[in-house]
Amino acid sequence: RSDIFSLGIVLHEILTGKVPYQSLEPQRLKRDILAGNPTIAAGLTAPLRSVCSQSLSLDPHRRHASAAEFAAEVRRASGPAGKARPWWPLIAGVLGLIAVTGFLASRPPRRAAPPVGVPTPAPEEVLAEATNLFFQQRYAEAEERYTAYLATFPADIEALTRRGLCRTRRGAFAAAVEDFSAALTLNPDDANLLKRRGIAFASLRQFEPAIVDYEAALARAPSDREIRESFAACYSIMAAEQAAQKEFAAAAELMTKAIAIYPHAAVFYHQRGSCLFHLGEYEQAVLDLDEAIRREPRKPDHYENRGHCYRALGRVEDAE
Repeated sequence: RSDIFSLGIVLHEILTGKVPYQSLEPQRLKRDILAGNPTIAAGLTAPLRSVCSQSLSLDPHRRHASAAEFAAEVRRASGPAGKARPWWPLIAGVLGLIAVTGFLASRPPRRAAPPVGVPTPAPEEVLAEATNLFFQQRYAEAEERYTAYLATFPADIEALTRRGLCRTRRGAFAAAVEDFSAALTLNPDDANLLKRRGIAFASLRQFEPAIVDYEAALARAPSDREIRESFAACYSIMAAEQAAQKEFAAAAELMTKAIAIYPHAAVFYHQRGSCLFHLGEYEQAVLDLDEAIRREPRKPDHYENRGHCYRALGRVEDAE
């Protein structure tokens, strides 16, 4: 997904001559990226603005699921080559480069209707094909096959779950919620299903139902590390949105909850330390950054931010 982010920047620069951020000064640029505030040029068509915005989303799960999906969206947004806008040859060149370097998975042509007399594939064959496509990460095609299978067997929990995962990875989070909800009506105690629906809710910025799902998942599987990490990440996303609104006290409280759920991630201590710094609580911020450094000693950002705290405390030598 980080490659998709980079492709979005390249696409925007091809179309406009500028990167989608107001300043290239490193600290300002970093703040703009972490705040999720790209500056998409107003002169682009609405479809191209949409492609750029999606690829530059702060949340990786909201970006295109693959370079192939990104390329397809660019082609659709650009219109037929015969009606080319002046920048289309440049885009085509970049898409060709992506293909040459191996980023794009080849996609088979859509199936034509079976000839008269040829039997329709049996449901188990459709399911097997869907599963193969799923594990090849060809999620749009897998979703189509799962949908065809579910038309016959709508209560298949595994097929509902896999289609929900396809939709999650394609960024269709509302549809994914529907699939996970249908699966949960059949198996309400499945902790992983609750976690997956929680991820979809959080991706939609529907944090209240996400938290309800995560809490239910933890109640059923309290030692599951992935559930704990995902739950804590939900609070981290909420905290980042609060911090972007300069609500640093609320953001720090959310990060305290994240750390209580999953105390192993250095980034959570760094995030809370940053909030405390903005609140003027420099000593407490230093303690959080100390912990971040202890857990991740090779990360330069931890030292840089602790240096800012030391400087604010007048500890110039420590800052240096």
